[in-house]
Amino acid sequence: MKQSFGRTTLPARNQRSRLEDGRKRTVLVFCGSRAGSNPRFAEEARQLGRKLGEAGYGLVTGGSQHGLMGAVTDGALEAGVLTTGFIPIYIASMQEMHSALERTVVVDSLADRKTMMFNASDICVALPGAIGTMDEIMETLVLRELKQHPRPIVVIDIDQYWAPMFAMLERMVEQEFLPNILDSMVIKVESAEAAVQAVSEQLALPTSVAPGG
Repeated sequence: MKQSFGRTTLPARNQRSRLEDGRKRTVLVFCGSRAGSNPRFAEEARQLGRKLGEAGYGLVTGGSQHGLMGAVTDGALEAGVLTTGFIPIYIASMQEMHSALERTVVVDSLADRKTMMFNASDICVALPGAIGTMDEIMETLVLRELKQHPRPIVVIDIDQYWAPMFAMLERMVEQEFLPNILDSMVIKVESAEAAVQAVSEQLALPTSVAPGG
């Protein structure tokens, strides 16, 4: 694993939303490295970064300056908050990393990236994206089902982008491949504002690795 670090001192107004040990609560955002065809995707991504920053949360993303990843980081920057980016070395050679990242961690593989992003965050939020984003959502759900993740993932279903995925999850429950615990695994919202509210509500609760608990 290769790492490069560049740290910037943040404004005092962003030094809140911390744990008792002083560590800032951190939100991991899954999203596409492309912007997609719907202008709302980038608008909500930028708003998500800004609103999470204004609420005092730290942010973790995939590190790219492009697409929704870049929009989230730009929004956080508007709120005076810098983002930590995790990016595999072979993707870093194809995509430019965002120049305003507080910290960049270059890793060997996608598996390493996910593990390190999970370890660096307190809760996950997903915006629209492609198969990489869906893979990240599904891994979060599996970890939640297996009692290895403390909180449900918040999925922003902008203009029903993720509706087919939710329909497939419900189909899994109907066909008895998945226990009827979706409510404790995933929280569906329709906007960045609602996502930040859901994040705040979840982080105010005691952590529970048991779905339904």
